[in-house]
Formats: sequence, structure tokens, C-alpha cells
Amino acid sequence: MSSLHNIIRLRRAGHKHHPIFQIVLTLKYKRNRGNFFKKLGFLNLTSKEHSLFIDLHFLGSSLNKGAIVNSPVKKHISKFIR
Repeated sequence: MSSLHNIIRLRRAGHKHHPIFQIVLTLKYKRNRGNFFKKLGFLNLTSKEHSLFIDLHFLGSSLNKGAIVNSPVKKHISKFIR
């Protein structure tokens, strides 16, 4: 798995008015709902208490191999980590 074109992005799941986002590692040129290599965590913005879960160990190793983090993922991570 070459990390030259890998990106960490959000993948929509859930229902129409209650979306839950999965944080996945996928190829840069694939669609959001396409195949992905690894699921890193999830983001739930519909509950009263917004929740975020990320596998930080795999996130760090992916970043060391050259994966790029998508801007919406950066935005939501920065809201939870202060």
C-alpha cells in the first residue's frame, strides 16, 4: 500500500437526516463512498453530545508514511482536541 496518493477523509454513513461519518484511509482519486483501506474511526454530529473516535496509533503511522488529512477531518479533530 503506497501512501503517495492516500488521503484520510470522511465517508458518510447513517440515515438521510441523521448522518454518521466514518474516518477512513482511501486513495486520493476514489469517491467518498468507494472502497477504502482501513477505517480509522467515526464522527457522530447528530447526538446531543457530539462524539469522535479515532485510532491515533494507525493515524500516526499513516501520516508518517505520507498520507494527507482532508480539511473537514482537520476541522472536526481540532474542535475536539484543545
